Amino acid sequence: MASIITLVTRNILKSRSAAKIPLLASHLLPLQYLRFASRFSQLVDNVRPTIKEIKPVRLFHGEPYQALENQSEYTWVDVREDREWMEKGVVDCDRLVTIERGILEREIEKSVPDATTPLVVYCAGAMRSVLAAESLQRLGYTNVYSLDGGFDSWKENCHPIRSWENLKKNSQKKN
Repeated sequence: MASIITLVTRNILKSRSAAKIPLLASHLLPLQYLRFASRFSQLVDNVRPTIKEIKPVRLFHGEPYQALENQSEYTWVDVREDREWMEKGVVDCDRLVTIERGILEREIEKSVPDATTPLVVYCAGAMRSVLAAESLQRLGYTNVYSLDGGFDSWKENCHPIRSWENLKKNSQKKN
């Protein structure tokens, strides 16, 4: 692959004037990102068979929305970053815990001490949540699901979401 990148780089350098050469770096960044994303995708693909996923959508006519119609049976764990909660909202559910993926293992027991609690873990697109679900299983949580398709799929299917401001107001009223 390095040789292909080298050839592409040489061709770009030959075809550009000196004034346009700084654009080269921005053209190579996506290739570097794709290499990283490919490894990350491989990791997620390797982990996915070891966890359970729950679907937010009907697969067949007459089938219930697994995640939507049974949402009250689970504690939902949003592992997106705080800026994602604030900008896009959260799943509108009875029990929600927001813990960023980077601190999940350290913080989950404070919010969900019972390892038998049914959990649905979600992120934006069901990649971080797959890794989070595996990690929770390693910590001894026995009833963990990743939301297939993540928050984006939940929202695309017009399932209920709640704004971050609304969530904060409701939690302040309870305290």
